[in-house]
Amino acid sequence: MSQHSFRPGSTLLGVVILILLTAPAAAATPSQTELRATLFGAADQALNDANDTRASLLAPTSYSEGAEAYRRAESTLASGGGIETIQRNLSRAYEHFTEAAA
Repeated sequence: MSQHSFRPGSTLLGVVILILLTAPAAAATPSQTELRATLFGAADQALNDANDTRASLLAPTSYSEGAEAYRRAESTLASGGGIETIQRNLSRAYEHFTEAAA
C-alpha cells in the first residue's frame, strides 16, 4: 500500500474548510447586480419617466445627453471603474432625463 492513501472524509473536510474560509468574503461583497440596483435606482426611474413621456421624440437633445451619461455609467461599472465616476455620470443622466420628461 502506498503512503498516500485516500481517507474518506478528508476530502469532505477540505471542502468544508474551503467554504468556511471563502464564505465571509463573498457575503461581505455586494454582487454587481445589487450594486447596480443601488447606484442606478434614481436614474432608472428618471429614464422610465422620460420614456413614458416620449421624451426621446419631444426633447431629443436632453434625452440623448442623458442616455450618453447613462451609458458611460454602465460602461464604468462593467469595467470596474470608480464609484465616484459612476455616480457623477448617473447624476448627469438623472438631470437630463428629468429635464427631458418635463
